[in-house]
This record gives sequence, C-alpha cells and structure tokens, in this order.
Amino acid sequence: MEARALNVWIGDRVVAVLRRYRGDLRLEYLSEEVSRFGIGSVSLSLSMPVRAKPYEGDAVRFWLEGLLPEGEARTTLEAMHDVRRGDTFGLIAAIGRECAGAVSFLPQDSRPPESGTPESISPNELAQAIEDLPAHPLGSTEDSGISLGGLQSKLLVCRFGDGWAWPRGGAISTHILKPEPAQHPGLAPAEHYAMQLAKESGIDAARVELTTIRGRHVLIIERFDRKVADGKIRRVHQEDSCQALGLDARDRKRYQEHSGGPSYGQLANLLRAHARNVHEQLRNLAQSMVLNVAVGNTDAHGKNHGFLIEEGTISFAPVYDVAPTVSFVSGRQLALFVGGEHLLNRVSKIHLVLEAQSWGLSRNQAIDVIEDATDKILAATVDHKNGEESQAVRDDVLRCVTRLSAGDSLHTKE
Repeated sequence: MEARALNVWIGDRVVAVLRRYRGDLRLEYLSEEVSRFGIGSVSLSLSMPVRAKPYEGDAVRFWLEGLLPEGEARTTLEAMHDVRRGDTFGLIAAIGRECAGAVSFLPQDSRPPESGTPESISPNELAQAIEDLPAHPLGSTEDSGISLGGLQSKLLVCRFGDGWAWPRGGAISTHILKPEPAQHPGLAPAEHYAMQLAKESGIDAARVELTTIRGRHVLIIERFDRKVADGKIRRVHQEDSCQALGLDARDRKRYQEHSGGPSYGQLANLLRAHARNVHEQLRNLAQSMVLNVAVGNTDAHGKNHGFLIEEGTISFAPVYDVAPTVSFVSGRQLALFVGGEHLLNRVSKIHLVLEAQSWGLSRNQAIDVIEDATDKILAATVDHKNGEESQAVRDDVLRCVTRLSAGDSLHTKE
C-alpha cells in the first residue's frame, strides 16, 4: 500500500511528519520538537521554523524539491521507482533515506538503519558506475534510498580505506564524484583550480581532489555535511539558500533577476537573524562573494550557497561549486547581483564594499574584508603551481582578479 505519511528524521530523532493532504503536502512538527526548541526556532529549515501549526503547499514542496535531483536524473529515478512524474512525495518516499544534511524520510513503522559495513567498489565497478550514471543517477538502485539535489550528473560514495564503497545498508555517503560534462571539456580541472585558490586564500571551502577515470576527469568532493566523531561518521544538517528562503529554485528562479529571486542581502539577513557569531559569518559570506567575482564565476546562484544548521543556529556553509565560468560561457550576467551591479565585468571593489555595507558591516569592516580577500586571492593566483587546468583558464582567472584588485586602497577614499 502506498505510504501517505512519512516520519521526518534529523539524525536519530523524529522531528516532524510529512503527509499527503488533500492532494497537496503537509509538514507538521511533533509536539516534542516544539517543546524542545520552542516556537520560531530552526530545526529542519530556515523557511519553516518550528511551530505548532502545520506547513502546507509551496513552503513544503519547494524545500523537498531542493533535496531531489533535477532534470533527466529525476525523470529516470521516477521511472525506476514507479513514481508518477512530478510526484514529490512519492519520490522522497522512495529515495529519501540518505539526503543532503541530516534529514531522512522513512515510513512511520521504520527507523534509520544502524550504520553497516560499506560495500566495497572495485576500480572497474567505479568506472562502470560513472558510465552508467544516465541510467542510475547518483549510483542509485531500486533499494539504495539515496538522494541529492542538483542538475549535474554525480555519484554518491563512501571513502573506504584507500578505495570507495557504496552508501548502502546504513552506510553514510562521505564523498561526491562529479564527472566532467561532455559539453564542457576542461570544466572539472577548472573547478578544481578555483577551489584550490579558495583554500590557498584561507577561505573555508569544500575539500576537492581531481582524478581521471577511463580518460575522463572526475572531481572528488568531500561532503562538508558529514563529520567524523569518535571514529563514527555523522550527518550534519544543512540546506541551500533557496530552501532557506523558501524559494522555487527551478530553472532560472535560482538566479537573481531585477524582478526578484535570491540575493546576497537576503542571505545576510538570515545570518544576522540566526547565526551565533554574526560578524564572522558575514565575513565568510563576503569572502565567498569576492571569490566568485575574482575567479569569474557567473553561476553562483542560490542553490550554490548554503547554511549549516546545528543546535538551532546557523553558519554559512563552506563554499562549493565554484568554477571560472568565464572560460566556458559567453554570458557575463551574475547569478547574484553585487552592490546593484549585475554584470561581472563591471563589478569593482566599490561594488563589493557597498554590498557588504548593506548587510550591516561598517565601511571600514567592509573595506577590510574585501581588500583582504582580494589581495589573498590575487597572491594565490600568482603563486599557484599549475595543475591540469588549461593555460586559457589560468589567464582568464588572472585577468579577472587583477582587474578586481587594481586601484588604490579604498581606505584612502571617502
């Protein structure tokens, strides 16, 4: 019989119940969760703070869809699990046991399995799984129960000794393998390069490696929503900023437009309202903004920014999915505007400072963080030892960051 209600778990406790309700979706927090954290606290999502009254409709659907794959991957998974196309509840019931963050969706008579022994993958099996991604998105099978949002093809695996294993039988995925898309040769090394520059600049970023499997570049990303404690892997709850803002993130809606959409200011408002150390988190957001402009990343949309949620407070997630898109696309429209400017090649340090000031940083605080980040990214770009990224990519990034860093210190300007 088809489930009409699912328990929503965070880690090892049930926090809410998700139901089909009159042809729509309803999410209701348990009374124990309301008592534990209090009305208005953050538990599952910033867009749905804890309350006694259920959430219904778009608020629930937009959050759930942020946990599910998009495009052809979603269509394939719907067919694999005999789920009607567009049935968000049905798909989350089928594959929602292992999601982004610490959330799991299970029948009401079930509980999360104990962490089992990962099922080792041989190098040949791994290579074949990557080739089979169109038919098995995320490496999923009929009983794997794994999900991850986004459009790009990817594989979820566990680090297992010196090799890899499947996140099955209760095992928790620790890494994402993202093969290079055929339509953008060189993108994986370029993204690896941009993420290395972030690390070398002292910016908190997801850890990445680059490998080649059967002649195809594959980016290996360590999940920042997974932590090791006392020798055990545990999930850390998180969500992307479209989920946090309660926005429909389909297609172009994840990008800022003059008519609306996510913005840096909205992200900053969430940090100001819910972060424990607001100033530090705003600096992290500012560094991320500088990085995206400096390396020429025009695809830093709402789903490519996120928040970690722990004990009712939030922090800005490590930067991820940062790539020098200027080397691969002709458009220069920014995914999120900076200081009112929407074109990459028009953004200056002044725009960055004005944007950071609009979040509540003082002028001197904004200048300090913008100039510090810009100087460190420029130094990292100049000092970086060449990897597998192309010379054209390095030239494009150097051009972007050099233009951004040009000019006198902003401290001299009033």
